[in-house]
Amino acid sequence: RGRFVTLENVASFKHPIGAVAVVTRKAGSVFAEHRHANEGHTCMLVSGKARYYERNASGILPPLLMEPFVPFFTPPDVDHSFEALEDVVMVVVANIARTQQEYERDVYRLKPEERLVQGTTIVHGLPLVPPEAPEGAPV
Repeated sequence: RGRFVTLENVASFKHPIGAVAVVTRKAGSVFAEHRHANEGHTCMLVSGKARYYERNASGILPPLLMEPFVPFFTPPDVDHSFEALEDVVMVVVANIARTQQEYERDVYRLKPEERLVQGTTIVHGLPLVPPEAPEGAPV
């Protein structure tokens, strides 16, 4: 009939849920290439395939092939990046709020020489994520 996957619950996340986001990326794109000071997040592909890259205190870990419906957690202060092998749809559950201002205070974007996927040409400065509602707009 279909699938029911629990992405997070109190026992697994152990943090308040601050934001839930849906991310889409085109095949061949590399995204993230950053770390968060305080944010930890659980990611799960809904469709497509991607490679996940991580550098923690132990060094660079072997890339992880991400396939749909397998959630995984990235803790704070861990460099990470994703490479979309196919068009992807991903759900991200973060432990802190993700207004643009809060996100910018918490994120460190890796410099070109620090990137986990060398040779990428990521240009930071994407539109607001999530977009802020205009002043006075109905919510």
